[in-house]
Amino acid sequence: MPTAAFDRYLRDGDVRAMLDSTVETCGAVERASFPELHRLCDVTVNGQSWRISRIVDLETGDATLFAERVDVPSDVPGVAYFLEGAALIEWARAESAEGGKNPPPTIPGTIVDALGWLRQSHAPERLLRHAELVATVADELSREVRHLGSRVNHHEVVVGAALHDIGKIVHPAELTGPGIEHESAGEQLLLSRGVPADLARFCRTHGLPAADMPAIEDVIVALADKLWRGARRQELEAALVDRVAAATGDDRWAKFDALDAVFERIANQGERRLADQRDTTSGAPR
Repeated sequence: MPTAAFDRYLRDGDVRAMLDSTVETCGAVERASFPELHRLCDVTVNGQSWRISRIVDLETGDATLFAERVDVPSDVPGVAYFLEGAALIEWARAESAEGGKNPPPTIPGTIVDALGWLRQSHAPERLLRHAELVATVADELSREVRHLGSRVNHHEVVVGAALHDIGKIVHPAELTGPGIEHESAGEQLLLSRGVPADLARFCRTHGLPAADMPAIEDVIVALADKLWRGARRQELEAALVDRVAAATGDDRWAKFDALDAVFERIANQGERRLADQRDTTSGAPR
C-alpha cells in the first residue's frame, strides 16, 4: 500500500498523465529482465489497477518511475519509496542478489518517519518535541547551505537530526541531565534495527568537536542542536562557514556574512521554540 506521502502524490498529482506516459514509453517489463526493478505499490485509478515500480541505476542511484497494468492488485509492500542515493543502491544490489525476495527496509525517510520510529520506541514526549524542533532547524540550515552552492545530503540531515538523541531512550537520565552515554548507545540501537551507518552516525557525531566531524551534514546537525534554543556556538558556526567556502571555492568572508545572518535569524527564534517545548512537555530542555 502507498505511504501517506506517496498517497498524497497519487491523489493530488497528475496520475493519469504519469501512468499514460510511463506505459507508452516503457511498455511491458518482465521482472526477470530487470533485477533493479522494484515495486513501490499497487494503485487503482478509474477502476484500472496499476503497479507502480521504478528502475534503479546501480551505479548512480538514479531511479525512473514505471507503471504497468495488473489484473489483481496486491497489498504486499515493495521497496520503500523514499530511499535514494547510497541507501537505494544498497537496496537494489541486495534485491538483485536475493532475487527480489528481501523484505522492505524499515529506514526512516522523512522527519515524520523518524518521529514515528521514536514513538514506536516509546520515546517520551519531551524527546519527541526536541527531535522535531532540531530537525526543523536542521532542515532550514540545510536549505540555506544548498542555496549558497554547497552540496548537502538533505535526507541525511533531516533524518539524522530527528534521530540524533534516540539513545536517551536507553539512558533516560540524560533527558534532563548531562551525559554522553546516549551518543554511542543511539548509534548502536539504530544499527541493530537495520538503519544504515550513514544515518546512525549522527547519534555519535553530534557530540564530536567540530574539527572531527566527518562531513558537512554532521556539522549542520550538531549546530541545529544548539541553534534551536538560541545558543550560538562559534566553533560549529565557523566550521560550517569553512566547509561551505571550501566546497564552493568562494571567499570565506562572503560566506560568513551570509551564514551569520542565517544563524542570527534562527537563534532569535530560540525563546519561542523553548516556550513551545515547555508548553508541550515538562522539565528543563537540553
